[in-house]
Amino acid sequence: MSTPTTLNRPDEASGRRTTQVGVLMIALLAACFAFQLNASMLSPALKNIEESFGASSAEIGLTQTAFFTSAALFSLFLPRLGDVIGRRKVLAGMLALMAVGCVVAALAPSVPVLFVGRIIQGVSGPVVPSA
Repeated sequence: MSTPTTLNRPDEASGRRTTQVGVLMIALLAACFAFQLNASMLSPALKNIEESFGASSAEIGLTQTAFFTSAALFSLFLPRLGDVIGRRKVLAGMLALMAVGCVVAALAPSVPVLFVGRIIQGVSGPVVPSA
């Protein structure tokens, strides 16, 4: 009796699935890394931002508070929304809004605009739990 040779060959579909899982993991790790970078990259520059806007350290510190408050707020319902309508859609939306917030914050001519940009960036807060 001979055994079928198809059992010894890897299935092409499983090879593609392994590649898709690898790409997905890289994308999710990149999303998590982007949020963590966004959360911490501004801290060393706060003094320079304060000087360039002529603002107080309290005003600039509030932009950080706004970011983390926004992230906490959106972490309450966006992961559940991802369960309902699909995590891919919600993650893509969060990352798109984070990009918009980055552009707004980078081009901010004043502290209030920077504040709004940081709130928009905070939408990406639930990236880690969603991933």
